Amino acid sequence: MSGLGASRLSSLIAAGVAAWLATALGAAGSQSPPVSDPATGGPAEQASAGTIQVPLAQPSPEPARPQGVIAGRITDVTTQQPIVRARVIVSADCPAAAPGAPPCDGPLPQNRVALTDADGRYRMTELPAASTFIIRAGHPGYAPQAYGELPPATPPRYVTLAADQVLENVDLALAPEVVLAGVVQDEDGTPFAGALVEALRAVYVDGRRELIAAAEPPGRYVIRARGETQTLNQSMFGTYSLEVSGRAKSSVDVEMSAGAIVSGFAEWQGRSPVPANRSTIVVRAPMADGSLSGDAVTGNLQADDTFQLRGLLQGLHYFRLEGLPAPWSLERVELNGANVTDIPVHFQYGQVEPGLHLILSDTAADIIGTLRLGGRDVLQGYAIVAFSTNPTVWHPRGRHLALVRPLDASGRFLSRGLPQGEYFLLATRDVDEGDVGNVRVLQQLSDSPDLQRIGIREGERRRLDLRAVLRPRAPLARDGDTE
Repeated sequence: MSGLGASRLSSLIAAGVAAWLATALGAAGSQSPPVSDPATGGPAEQASAGTIQVPLAQPSPEPARPQGVIAGRITDVTTQQPIVRARVIVSADCPAAAPGAPPCDGPLPQNRVALTDADGRYRMTELPAASTFIIRAGHPGYAPQAYGELPPATPPRYVTLAADQVLENVDLALAPEVVLAGVVQDEDGTPFAGALVEALRAVYVDGRRELIAAAEPPGRYVIRARGETQTLNQSMFGTYSLEVSGRAKSSVDVEMSAGAIVSGFAEWQGRSPVPANRSTIVVRAPMADGSLSGDAVTGNLQADDTFQLRGLLQGLHYFRLEGLPAPWSLERVELNGANVTDIPVHFQYGQVEPGLHLILSDTAADIIGTLRLGGRDVLQGYAIVAFSTNPTVWHPRGRHLALVRPLDASGRFLSRGLPQGEYFLLATRDVDEGDVGNVRVLQQLSDSPDLQRIGIREGERRRLDLRAVLRPRAPLARDGDTE
């Protein structure tokens, strides 16, 4: 067929198809039933022949706004007076997600902010249900603080809000900022450059004096300073006690003195291989009040298992090891033949003591288990606490105390290195690493109805499941809290 013939044939076919479509569409338009108007419910205007009527899309109804409320009052911790125009921020963390779950955007897309009124009160409305709310407050002239926080070691506590719940009395007491100024100098009166200075507040718990962080109300404080000197090749320390009643205190001068020097050796008793590299194992001498700033961090274990602590602050000290690999643990501490494993030893400035003997063993017990949760509970914030049933060994850095976190989203946990004995075991969100050894906290935990009591033997690997019980609890009182 010629090119012209093919072209004419194509034109005829196209014209025929067009005529057929027009006829079909016209018939469909004439035979279609009336279309109702979605807005009025009556008949809609008919479309012209050859068109298809498409109903209008209906807008989706807006979801109901959440009606949860968190409210409280912000006050001055020293005067109990309200703080006006304090800035309160409510945020929410993502709960612990299951493996493979998509990233969480958080219960709150944006933080909520409010200012307190003339009575120090705030009120956050239209909050969704969540178990991970964090409430923070601040004001010029005050140390910022979050609900449940106890600086420096205790982090904020989560606030749980059910659907449309109204939660009142989420109160915070802010401590006025205290400014302490002075000079650190050596025994000759020469200014001492580069010294580390900390302020600790003295409190008494069950007749025992302890020191806590200074971001607290005015009261009795201890200023501690620590510095290194190349000429003496040892750490120097100084302390200063004072009463703080206002917002500023000057002329707080601290005199430095050479710390005690303690040396000795470690002995490995067990069948497990001894670590080839001992340099990461460090002998520490924490203070009996829990502070780790009272010793020179110079006690690295040498290849011949000897060590030397070149400087201890005057006062009571325990001896512990950091960086000790599994399955090794500290079995016993001897000073000149006397067992001082769980007994604090007093040292004086300038004292030299070469008779420290550390016995290391591979027979400590391990607790291996899984934390089981209730239906709507999440792992976020849970800790597993193990502590001896004997209160005489409840002290900071104690060997008979342990706090671990779940290893993964399945709730598995592992606690290593506990000496044999009877222990309380508890899963809780109420404590953290800063509470380990806090006698007041452990006393309250020992009254919990959810405690599990277990006995472990030397070298045992104890396996068990621990169930977390989600129940409302009063906040734990800690050392330094006002009654």
